[in-house]
Amino acid sequence: MKFIKSSILAVFLLSNSVATAGIITNGDFSSSCTLDAWEQQGAGDISVSGLPDDCTVNLSVNDLDFDAELYQSVVFESGFDYLLTVDFDTSQLNNNDSFFISLLNEDFDLVDLLMPADVSYAMQSNVFTISTVSLLDNYSDQNWRLSFYLFDQIDDDDSTSLVSISNVSLDRVTAEVPAPASMAIFALGFIGLLASRRDCAQYRHANQIS
Repeated sequence: MKFIKSSILAVFLLSNSVATAGIITNGDFSSSCTLDAWEQQGAGDISVSGLPDDCTVNLSVNDLDFDAELYQSVVFESGFDYLLTVDFDTSQLNNNDSFFISLLNEDFDLVDLLMPADVSYAMQSNVFTISTVSLLDNYSDQNWRLSFYLFDQIDDDDSTSLVSISNVSLDRVTAEVPAPASMAIFALGFIGLLASRRDCAQYRHANQIS
């Protein structure tokens, strides 16, 4: 069982088509209390709880229902950078389990914005800068999806992990053009960060559930 779960760590994001979408739709879960405009996959539970102005979307996994993924297609325009702000609570995430915030495309490229090692197991508001220069320079396919992925890492530990998300926003800002040397260093670091996760994205696509 452990081998099987480890083999399908990232099984459920890419489908055969990507819908055209603008910047995040229905990212204010706290007010909307719905999952409208979002898609979900995985065996774990994804649900909304709370009252208007205090709602959260909750991703929950355990030994049997071991992964849950919430995602939405996003479109990035050249000439701009984007600031992704996510308000979420990982205080109920077991330290043996993993939570990722990522971008994926149809070429199986995977850009991790938040890795498990960066999770602080508390309520937090994180802001991530997304450079369209780096995306355009390094990836031919620009059909991206923003993914929130929770995975039960260890079998038979009788744990249940829950991550709550209250708000997701993606704001366009004017891109700053770095000096050539800085741009080259950034691009090399960007590519190195993603290399280890490309195979994972390919496995998601190959093993998707229709």
